[in-house]
Amino acid sequence: MKKIQLLSVLLLMAAVGFTGCHKTVEPKVSTVSISDITPYSCYAKGVVLQDGGADVAECGFCWDTQEDPGVTNEFVACSSGLGYYIGKIAGLEEGTTYYLRAYAVNEAGIGYGEVVSFTTKTSEEGDDTAIP
Repeated sequence: MKKIQLLSVLLLMAAVGFTGCHKTVEPKVSTVSISDITPYSCYAKGVVLQDGGADVAECGFCWDTQEDPGVTNEFVACSSGLGYYIGKIAGLEEGTTYYLRAYAVNEAGIGYGEVVSFTTKTSEEGDDTAIP
């Protein structure tokens, strides 16, 4: 009888261990690329690799002229959920170096991708005729 009780207790502990200790963490995100750089805009590509155990409510890009951008700086929300996403980064100044990274948000917080840098073209280099 003690063996059955011990087995029951062990099974209960295992069940609680597998279901009761789930910890949600920030999503895992990667900054994939920057393309189509003009004097005033570019396109960025990111990917949400893991949701961290909760739905990804928002993902996008943040940028700044300083090396550690966050969503308290300039940002654009592009999508939600897992997978690749693309966003247009607009309102940039020509001939300026920017630092950009992908981000994703779930209930645990904000996950950030790697920081990448790029420099916008000058008016002489670019063919972007849009007003910034």
